Amino acid sequence: MERILTTDRDRKSTASHNNLLSATQSDRARLIYSAAFRRLQQKAQVFSLESNSAVRSRLSHSIEVSHIGRYLVASICSKINANPKFESEVKKYWLDNNLAIANVVEISCLAHDIGNPPFGHFGEAAIVEWA
Repeated sequence: MERILTTDRDRKSTASHNNLLSATQSDRARLIYSAAFRRLQQKAQVFSLESNSAVRSRLSHSIEVSHIGRYLVASICSKINANPKFESEVKKYWLDNNLAIANVVEISCLAHDIGNPPFGHFGEAAIVEWA
């Protein structure tokens, strides 16, 4: 896991990140302050016409997804810690890095709709069929 999660970045930062948490916080900030992420607020998240549905932006949808992602990391971390089958080294890694891991998952969740065409995957399928 340590080979996957690292402070090395393709795009160098002027800030020095000497630990995984500060590096992932910087990555999260880069995404949140990016123009591509902000544009999500201008795109509607389209759902089927259900009686309890509400129109919202892809930005609100991405924030909701990120909450689920962070919740899953916390649940996994708790289960690893409570499970006697995991070695103490694995438990310590998850305990020491749970916030950084949660940041990575949150970044992925927040970014998942960036670049999607109008109307999401249904629109993508329509465009592929049309082309």
